[in-house]
Amino acid sequence: MSNKKFAVVSVLAALVLVSAATGIYLLAAPKALGNIKYRSTKPTTSASSVSFTGQAGERIRFSLRSTVQKGELHIVLCDSNGKTVYTLDKARELETFTNLPQSDTYTLTTTYTNFIGQYDISAYKAN
Repeated sequence: MSNKKFAVVSVLAALVLVSAATGIYLLAAPKALGNIKYRSTKPTTSASSVSFTGQAGERIRFSLRSTVQKGELHIVLCDSNGKTVYTLDKARELETFTNLPQSDTYTLTTTYTNFIGQYDISAYKAN
């Protein structure tokens, strides 16, 4: 095989491998359910939320990154009746899981008081 043919075959083989790997990742990647990002440089008191539907027993992964320079930050997951079903621990970085108790619409809420800093919380269906 000439060098030119070998190079073409090598490039095509590499493209096939990259395409296959990308396809496998996309099939296996967790499904994003919601995300809340916030940043404040002045003391702020408020709340933010995002809702999603889930099935009984479904495993949910939370990914949190936060920097609280001042004030308080609380993050809870509530069912459609407003009952808290999960409270996230306070941390700079946190990956945690919970199983949903019932099929319902859930709301992930961040409440912050005199807050200066930033946070990014995401919820995913865990595989």
